[in-house]
Parts: sequence; structure tokens; C-alpha cells
Amino acid sequence: MSFANEVIKKLFGKPGSDKGSAKPFILDSGKINRSATELKNYQAWKKDHASDFIFEVKQNALFSQQNLTERLSFVWLNTSTANGFQFNLSALKTPVDESWYALELIKERIINQEYIVTHSEFTISEMQHQLHKKEWFYLKTPHQMRIGVPPFDQRFGNIQLEMNETMKTNLKLTATTYSDRNYNPPIPFEDLVDTVFS
Repeated sequence: MSFANEVIKKLFGKPGSDKGSAKPFILDSGKINRSATELKNYQAWKKDHASDFIFEVKQNALFSQQNLTERLSFVWLNTSTANGFQFNLSALKTPVDESWYALELIKERIINQEYIVTHSEFTISEMQHQLHKKEWFYLKTPHQMRIGVPPFDQRFGNIQLEMNETMKTNLKLTATTYSDRNYNPPIPFEDLVDTVFS
């Protein structure tokens, strides 16, 4: 297996790749449900820091694509049916009071592109004496866009947003697309990146 494949396997996972490793002890899990106070604090952060956050992440993403030095350790996934990126949220200069603020902001920008959240979940687990918090959202185009006679519009495909918080915090976005004749070709992933970080 090539070095690049090893990196992709470690960052984005592979079915069955966790065999033989210790399973985490789940302390709490369930559907993501923000309190009114949390949402108020998020809105205040968004007003003060969202534009700086978007600019910083976009700049680091561009640097990473041009093999220039960047702090956020961007890694890109590019296959025929899945595209994505992951970066180190812990290395941001822009203040992010709560890691989920970044996740929430990107989710909102995807919803603005005719998407809905179909599933959300969080887990807090303990593994090897470390707390591990994970939150993820699954977003799809509305059901109404898949009614009638194919081919259907899949836009950017199905999108999963994920935040993993341990020693450092990683944020990951993955878009998976359909390649059969029931769907129109997807909008290029690069357009999704431009939309999220513009």
C-alpha cells in the first residue's frame, strides 16, 4: 500500500480497519440538541468571528492544494464517488470558543445550498484514559427533489460533516455521489468548497 493510501486510510477510515483495536467505552450519546443558551452564544461568536474563521480556513485550504506551508494540516480525499477534506481545528488562530461552532457554521452554509439535515449524533467516549467527543451531521437534498421520473438532481451528493475531539480537534467533510443513471452528474466538489468558504 502506498504512503498516500496509508494516510487516507488513517484519516478517512476503511471498513473493517478497526479490527484488533480496543473499543471505546461510550459515556454518552444521542441526537445533537443545542440549548437556547448555547445557540445564543454561537450566534454571538458567529457575528464576531465567522468571517475570520472562513477566511483563515479558505486560505489554508488554498495553500494546501498548492503544496505551500499551512497550519491546519489539510488532507484531501478525491475518488470517483467520494470527495472530502479534513483539517486540524485546534491549530486555528481565529478564536473558536466551542469546537462545535465551526461544525455548525459549515452546516448552515451547506443548508443554504438546498440541503437538509437528515441525521445528527454525538458520542462521548473514553479510550486509553482519554475522553473522545465526536459529533456528526448527515445532509441530503430534500426528498421532494427525488420524486418523479429520474434522473434526479443530486447537487453535490450526500454530505457528512464530522468533528472529532481528543488531543486535537479535527473537522472532516465528505461528499459521496451516485454514478448510476438515476441521477444527474453531481456539481463538482470544488464548487462546494468555494460555496462553503466564500
